[in-house]
Amino acid sequence: MAITPAVLLASACGSAPSRQTTSTTSLIERAEAAEAERRYDRARTLYQQAKREAPDVESRALAARSFGRALIFWGDYELADRQLEEAATLVPTDPGTWHDLGILRGHRGDVAGAESAFRRSIAVRPGDPRSRIALAALLWRHQRHRKALHEYRALAAIDLPGHLRDQVNWAIQTLQARLEE
Repeated sequence: MAITPAVLLASACGSAPSRQTTSTTSLIERAEAAEAERRYDRARTLYQQAKREAPDVESRALAARSFGRALIFWGDYELADRQLEEAATLVPTDPGTWHDLGILRGHRGDVAGAESAFRRSIAVRPGDPRSRIALAALLWRHQRHRKALHEYRALAAIDLPGHLRDQVNWAIQTLQARLEE
């Protein structure tokens, strides 16, 4: 199973980068351009330079997160995990990094690590359904139906679009029926 951009729901940036992060952002943009040109060695060098030269914690986290996401697409999941873990440790209030780390760990078969990362994302932004959806699906996939039902019920308490609410209600009904068998 490949990890796709749709799965890695990137977190939204709250504001424009500060002057301090401009150099980091510029290096990341150059790395992304090199990546688009399939110059992966150059991109790797630029991501590493962005981390090394980051003027502050937030910039270093941004560089680590960007590098981690690139590594996922390159298939280097082990190093991607380390980069995303570093970014999450540097800025533990970024739910998108925790979410991406949960997706990656789930993909790698680290169910406990995925669950922990999703729960950290949920703790940071409880009203955002993305990580709770991913957590509920992970729990269901691993036959932890009671815990999955708990997460879907928590989702039902969030303001959701109609189609998503319908899917959550279906999941609740299906899990309740399975637990009653």
